Amino acid sequence: MAEPLPELIQRLAALPPYEEPLAALWQQLGARRLTLRLVHEHWQLLDQYAGERDDETNGRLKVIRRCQKLTPIPLPHLPLGF
Repeated sequence: MAEPLPELIQRLAALPPYEEPLAALWQQLGARRLTLRLVHEHWQLLDQYAGERDDETNGRLKVIRRCQKLTPIPLPHLPLGF
């Protein structure tokens, strides 16, 4: 089994940069303001994006829970309390 810390560092380094999760939604809606009419007309699209964000959030929570189970070890290159 691989050491947990190097594997974690490798996986974190491989993550893509953060992107605004709703950018594609706003592009598809083509609106600057979210009105009730817009919500009513595009509820299916909004529901789809909400489901995708829930999936992303659950994935992040899974990673957080796994990281919390790691045994803490001192890292000499990080300041205390980091």
